Amino acid sequence: MMREEYQISTASPQKLRFLMVDDDQEDAYLIEKLLVDSLGESNFQLDVAVTCEDFFNKLKPGKYDLYLLDYRMDVSSGLDLLKILKKNNCEEPVIVLTGQGNQNTVVEALRLGATDYVVKSNLTAETLNHSIQRGLRLYRDTQQGKLMQNRLALQKSLLAGLSEATSCLLRSADHKSGITHALEVMAKACPADAAALIEKSPLVESNQGKWSLSSLWASPNENNTDKAISETLLNIGSYPKLHSYINDFEKGLERDAVFQNGIFGFSKNVLVPVRVHDRFWGFIIFGTNQENFLWNEELKSTLKTFSVSLGWELKRDREGQALQELVQQTSGETGDAFFEALVVHLAKALEVRTAYVCEIVESGLSYSQPLKGWDGSKIVGGSSFDLINTPAEEILCGMYSYYPERTKTLFPHLSYLQETNIEGFAAVPFYDTSGKLMGHISIMSENPLTDSERVLSILRLFGARAGAELERQKSESKIRNMAYYDSLTGLPNRVLLNDRMDVALRQARRNKDMVAILYLDFDHFKNINDTYGHLSGDLFLKEGARRLEACLRKGDTVSRLGGDEFVIVLPEIKEVRDIARLALKINGTVKPPFMLEGTEIKTSVSVGISIFPKDGDTSKTLLQKADKALFFSKNAGRDSFHFADSE
Repeated sequence: MMREEYQISTASPQKLRFLMVDDDQEDAYLIEKLLVDSLGESNFQLDVAVTCEDFFNKLKPGKYDLYLLDYRMDVSSGLDLLKILKKNNCEEPVIVLTGQGNQNTVVEALRLGATDYVVKSNLTAETLNHSIQRGLRLYRDTQQGKLMQNRLALQKSLLAGLSEATSCLLRSADHKSGITHALEVMAKACPADAAALIEKSPLVESNQGKWSLSSLWASPNENNTDKAISETLLNIGSYPKLHSYINDFEKGLERDAVFQNGIFGFSKNVLVPVRVHDRFWGFIIFGTNQENFLWNEELKSTLKTFSVSLGWELKRDREGQALQELVQQTSGETGDAFFEALVVHLAKALEVRTAYVCEIVESGLSYSQPLKGWDGSKIVGGSSFDLINTPAEEILCGMYSYYPERTKTLFPHLSYLQETNIEGFAAVPFYDTSGKLMGHISIMSENPLTDSERVLSILRLFGARAGAELERQKSESKIRNMAYYDSLTGLPNRVLLNDRMDVALRQARRNKDMVAILYLDFDHFKNINDTYGHLSGDLFLKEGARRLEACLRKGDTVSRLGGDEFVIVLPEIKEVRDIARLALKINGTVKPPFMLEGTEIKTSVSVGISIFPKDGDTSKTLLQKADKALFFSKNAGRDSFHFADSE
């Protein structure tokens, strides 16, 4: 992510709110003056507490954006107050003010959770502003990370509900109880107080008696839900809006879930049409009286996906033992085990030679990558292939593909169809909850396919389950990636860097090697951001990261800590001159002009270097030494590297 500052608009009523605890009035006045010089008087509000009692009186959750704590006071210390803040789950940044830069004080403050420390005697408006901006930026990034985690958790919860509900439909031995349980799971995931399946009678044309309550789940507090629903269905003409929705469902004019107030005995209702083979079978009702019920696109999409699964369950009730075995073998599995069970038992249930579940490859929109396959005797994989000019080409348009016979004749250029004597082929797409095409399930048979409705219904049912499982895997992968990699450059972040450093140091101790830590940043990067804008700054950092990676050996690590700060870990170093040679190589790689959106940008790097074991035997010490050496490189005129032992 690009380095940026919190610029507060003077037109905005929102001010940064600071609480400073300092019993020295002169120091407090100095800090306030520096804040005015760095932020502007109208852009912040500073409250000052001179005693611990005053501090406790002012302390309220969420009241302040940042805390400034004096390390040494007459009655207490800033570290004591810092402990209190952290004990009260304070997440806002805390800057400790010290009279002099004592290393032990610094380490203790950071250990207790301080964002930064500053020495009053060396304090300037610029350094104070930098410390504040850094603290606010770290806080913002942390909160954004938590927000993303919460959003992913919500999505994961909905996907888990969808997956569990689908599993209920698949594994239940009793058709009706399976639907009721699935309705319960989805109702609780929404959350709703009741869920019901309303089925259409194919023998009744008039609205009177046309609809029947097929399955119902209601929370213990809802005692008369079945009566309220049945009465509404009997008098459906008295509810014009509901009547209109159902007519649109029936005619295919409305295929999405819709929201309506005040029917079926609930203040809020969601109606979801159920269609099978484009035939309208009925609709699902989710009813609630909860004030905080949130109707949004994610819920709408999830319920629509659920309705697809439920629709195919209605169809599945007419299928035999082979399909039941398929259900039992896959309902309790996840990950690779699920996909393996799926292809094996899908082929067995449909009595075909092969079955595949494939993912659409992002980098080539017409390419598909097999996740798992069954060739009639064993589990197989396979390389990606182009769907164009194959029986599965319709998948790219979101349509199913069905060739009941003569497949090998219709596609004579595909040798594998000829070699395996394939007559019948069928495939259906599956999607994520946003409706994006994710992949497809396909089968191939040596014999003609004779029951298109059954084949396609089973493929659609398990396609929805495969899509939910694949999306769950991708969500988990995304969460893991966020935890260990920088979102802008894709490089390892600080967490993964620390792990790589620890591994390198353990190996070095065992093999008596050296490990080099290179702490570097791009010279005058702030000018690039200010001159060309943050978008160009981001593009610059991406290209810079790529160039740094190109300099390294296999086994080396380059990590982005934030802004334009990067750290390189070089294990298995035999000679110090090899480190210097690499530092020169890095600068030589960086110096050629960067071409960013037609703009030529030139820069260089400053590098600080520490070496294990000479400069320290812990990751923390080596990073500190390299950072300090970087400071000397900058003071020496930049465009250079500096070893820690030559400071």
